Amino acid sequence: MYNTLIRGFSESPRPQNSITTFIEMRRELSFSSAAPNSFTFAFLLKAAANYESLMTGMQLHYQALLHGFDGHLFVGTTLISMYGECSVDFSMKVFDEMLEPNVVAWNAAVTACFRGGDLESSERLFESTPFKDSTSWNLMLAGYAKAGEMEMVRKVFSEMEVKDDVSWSSMITALTQNGCFDEVFSVFMDLRRLGLRPNEVSLTGVFEVTK
Repeated sequence: MYNTLIRGFSESPRPQNSITTFIEMRRELSFSSAAPNSFTFAFLLKAAANYESLMTGMQLHYQALLHGFDGHLFVGTTLISMYGECSVDFSMKVFDEMLEPNVVAWNAAVTACFRGGDLESSERLFESTPFKDSTSWNLMLAGYAKAGEMEMVRKVFSEMEVKDDVSWSSMITALTQNGCFDEVFSVFMDLRRLGLRPNEVSLTGVFEVTK
C-alpha cells in the first residue's frame, strides 16, 4: 500500500509528498513490517528528481546503500536519472559502478549527459551501448535537436534502421524548431509515402510551418 502511495505522489505536482509518506510509514509501523524494498527507493528517487532536490536524493542514496539496494538494477537506473537532473558526474559514477547495466540504464546515462550539455559523452555512450533499442536512437535524435546540432540530427535519423512514430515526430519537431522549414515537408512526405499515419505531434509541426 505504501509503495502505491509513494509512487503516486512521485508522479504528482507535489512529489515531495512521497518523502513525507515514507517518513510517516517508518514512524507508524515496526521496522520489520515497514521495511522498504527496491521499488520504494526507486519511487522515492524519482520524486527527488522531479522536485530537483539533490540533497534529498543523496540522503535516499545513502539509505539505499544501508538496505543493500545500491546494486539493484532498478534502483541504480533511477539513481542515474535522479543525479542527471543535477550532476552528470554523479550519474556517471553510479553508471560506471553497475556490473551489468541493461539498455534502460544505458539510455538513462545518455539522457543524463545530454541534460548536462555533455554531447561528446552522450555520443560515446551511445556508440558503446551493446544493445540499442528504438528509445536509444530517439534519445539521440531529441538530444541533438535540443542542442541545435542539426547535422547530427540528420545523421542519426538517416542511420536509424527502424523509425517509429516518435522518430518521425521528433525529426519533424527538430526541423521546425530549428527553422529548417523546407525539410519539414520533405520528411512529412517520406512518412506518407511509407504508408504511415502521422501522429498529432507530426501534424502540429507541419501546421507550424504553414502558419
